[in-house]
Amino acid sequence: MKTVITQELLKKERGAKRSGLGLLLLAAVFCLACILLIPVRLLGIGVAVVVAAIALGIWTKVRKQEGRGDIAKAYFRLLPLSCKKEYEDHDDNGNVNSVTLCLQFGEYGEVETPRRDAFEAAQPGDPYYVAFYSETDRAFACFAAEAFEPDGSFQIRQ
Repeated sequence: MKTVITQELLKKERGAKRSGLGLLLLAAVFCLACILLIPVRLLGIGVAVVVAAIALGIWTKVRKQEGRGDIAKAYFRLLPLSCKKEYEDHDDNGNVNSVTLCLQFGEYGEVETPRRDAFEAAQPGDPYYVAFYSETDRAFACFAAEAFEPDGSFQIRQ
């Protein structure tokens, strides 16, 4: 029996990647410190509002550049896997800091996968349900068709 791909599963899959909430949390802590530590209360609130506005603007711009969208409006395509790629991030001494595992789906782009076992099991030509943001047509998650199927709320495009 196949596992059903729901909105909750998609949110979990996307949540495994960077969400940018760290920036907002840091800005919130800084704003709170401004309000509490600046002796002139009105000045502290003013600085906090400016910092919050700047942080929100940066966060929104980063989300837009990443091509993120609303999961509720996502759609799927059933696509064959073209190839697998590993990207290594090196430090100044040539040591590997991190490895990014990606599955390539031809002209539709690539999807980062955080699971090494799923990456190793993937073979070129295997069919995958690839999730796309409808606002940007950017792929953001993929699931092996032999083990998963989307629920009826998602559109499946050719």
